Amino acid sequence: MYDRLIRAINELNECQADITELNNRLSEIDLKLQYWLHYLENKEGHVDTKESYRIVREMRNLRIERRSIKNDLCMLQSFAMSVGKLNNIQNRNMLINQLSSLKHKQENMQEYNPDVYTHEEIEKILN
Repeated sequence: MYDRLIRAINELNECQADITELNNRLSEIDLKLQYWLHYLENKEGHVDTKESYRIVREMRNLRIERRSIKNDLCMLQSFAMSVGKLNNIQNRNMLINQLSSLKHKQENMQEYNPDVYTHEEIEKILN
């Protein structure tokens, strides 16, 4: 029994530490994205095709990683807000349902819907 309780406490501690770590990673990714945006803004002359492809590929990879981190943070923050209620079995079951709902929502996300450009404007830029 002792080992199970220690594992449960350690898991709680790790979840709280993960929030800090994920926030730090998110900040690092945001800085990297800003670097590339400033690079493009301040580049003397044109960015050639090969360089453009590499920059866009890097930015895409960063955005994918950023989305994954934000999904994890959403779950952890939901858990952290309810951690004080874990002494009651009904609250634990409610938290399980809440986390399951978040996971289902994240797995079934619809295509990103831009609110800055219309679809026509996007097509015009890309063609």
